Amino acid sequence: MSATAPVASVRARPPRKNAPRRRATDTPRPTRPEDAIQLLPLPEGQPLARSIRSDYVALDRVLESLSRDGHTGYLRLHGEDLNGAVLMEGGAVVQTLFDAAPVVITGSRAMALVREAVEAGRGMIDVAGLSTELVAGVYQMLTAPTLYSRLYTRFIDMAQLVAQLSDDEMSGCILVSNREERGVVLLREGRVLAAYTSFDRDPRPSAEMLLRLCNDPNTEIEVRGAWEPVEPPSHSVHEALSAADAAQEIPARAAATAAGSIPPRVGDAEIASAWEATMERMTAAARRSLGHNAQAVVDVLQGCRPGDILDGISEVARLQVMFVPQQKLEALASELAEIAASA
Repeated sequence: MSATAPVASVRARPPRKNAPRRRATDTPRPTRPEDAIQLLPLPEGQPLARSIRSDYVALDRVLESLSRDGHTGYLRLHGEDLNGAVLMEGGAVVQTLFDAAPVVITGSRAMALVREAVEAGRGMIDVAGLSTELVAGVYQMLTAPTLYSRLYTRFIDMAQLVAQLSDDEMSGCILVSNREERGVVLLREGRVLAAYTSFDRDPRPSAEMLLRLCNDPNTEIEVRGAWEPVEPPSHSVHEALSAADAAQEIPARAAATAAGSIPPRVGDAEIASAWEATMERMTAAARRSLGHNAQAVVDVLQGCRPGDILDGISEVARLQVMFVPQQKLEALASELAEIAASA
């Protein structure tokens, strides 16, 4: 019996050539739950700044400067027990992540935590430039659902797996992990965008560099992604920092009030009910617009927290729901944004 199984044995319903596009009802949601997100290794990219002490950095000013320059890439905060990143495209914020083991925080709460760490002088700052395609690939790597997991190299031929996913025009990533090192292959519509490892983050144009990790028969492989590419959302730096201000203020006041150091402020006790009322308005708008087809939108909204609602609304505009024209979803997203702005 062969030491490695054919790739086809681990594939599930590959797309047919010229097949109709899958809808949201046919496939899992294009993003993974927050409690399943991991802050994986990022490619090295074009270094613009490296290992700058955070106590020398004013984060808001750095992000505003990168925005004016139309920066595409990331700002990374790292140090002992410290790992965070702000992913950017064209000067706008795509996503912010902060590793708060055992979970990774995303969105405005993550931006608030990155800012707090920088203001406290913790860690070092790196800034790197990436291509627009690589930013989209990294975003999908961080947020895409798992297609196949717990595959082991004693059964799977890595080269055949890459070739098969390329033939299937998959967009996402292949993660290869042994006890010491993690490797990443980013794919966009079947093309290898980059391959790198946690020890060598310089991106390469082919997956060959990862084959050495597969010499260990216990190396584990995970495949994440979708059969169609996902375009990342984006928000201006001003919007991202304003949302971080709100995310930072609410828990700070709650903790101080509980400790008795400041008196309760009129309205603090109403924050939760105000959020519930906003969600009810958004849910009602979705059901009024889409009727019995609204459930996919409602699921997205109910998965949001106050600081992350802009990301959720952006996802609504990109959803694909059977029997619903894309223009209708985009119009609904605009209405939801107006409700959020008026809250």
